[in-house]
Amino acid sequence: MSNSVIQAKNLNHHYDEIQALSQISCEIKENEMVGVIGPNGSGKSTFLKILAGILNPSSGEVFLKGENLKNYDKRGKAKLISFIPQSFSYDFSFSVLEFIKMGRAPYLPFLGNLSAEDWQAVNSALHKSDCLELNSRKMTQLSGGEKQRVLLAQGFAQEPDLFILDEPVSHLDIGHQIQILTVLKKQIFENKTVVCSFHDLNLASLFSDRILLFSCGKLTASGAPEKVLTSEILQEIYRIPLKVLHDFHSKSPIVLPDLVQSQFEGSKKRP
Repeated sequence: MSNSVIQAKNLNHHYDEIQALSQISCEIKENEMVGVIGPNGSGKSTFLKILAGILNPSSGEVFLKGENLKNYDKRGKAKLISFIPQSFSYDFSFSVLEFIKMGRAPYLPFLGNLSAEDWQAVNSALHKSDCLELNSRKMTQLSGGEKQRVLLAQGFAQEPDLFILDEPVSHLDIGHQIQILTVLKKQIFENKTVVCSFHDLNLASLFSDRILLFSCGKLTASGAPEKVLTSEILQEIYRIPLKVLHDFHSKSPIVLPDLVQSQFEGSKKRP
């Protein structure tokens, strides 16, 4: 389709004897934010790494803007896709600003200096990720949450068409979670596309236009949050009692565990 940004066709992947993905086919369109959810070990990270070209599938194909992803060179792919992982090893003494500037690498000649346009992208990234106060700090001096914000800033500086993020807010406090996800959501109004995995089902519900639900390496459900986040579907996947309410203002599904309440009531009855 003409408005398809990235398309997966019959993806399979295994690690030795473990089948991580099985026959995954889906399409991500322009100007949408897609949430990827599922239990631990369901294949979310493997799927995102294959979409980003970080990992080659055991079989199947990925098409980026209609072209097989294998046909892109490293620089061409980096201009279109920014992949932001769950965690990253920071065993070097670069400053935060130096690290964020690396996001402009796909646009620079070898040993080239940043242009005015490059600096504008870097400054914008610093603001979007709330990293201005970290500017001169060393990467080795940052907390886990601060490192994640800087990693996001580098992705913003890259200015791709497609952001692929693996649990980008899992290390952040609630204030920075909402800030970062709001900034990511705004990207779709700037002709960007966002694919983002979540552990928090309610954040996925609030910010996603569409949700992909993975279980045991399979794409179990796909659709708008209200179609996927139902108690019937989620209880079968997560195997705990859950109830789904709807926020009065946003109409988004809100997922709550029934188990907590039942355990609380049970504890009150004990002598």
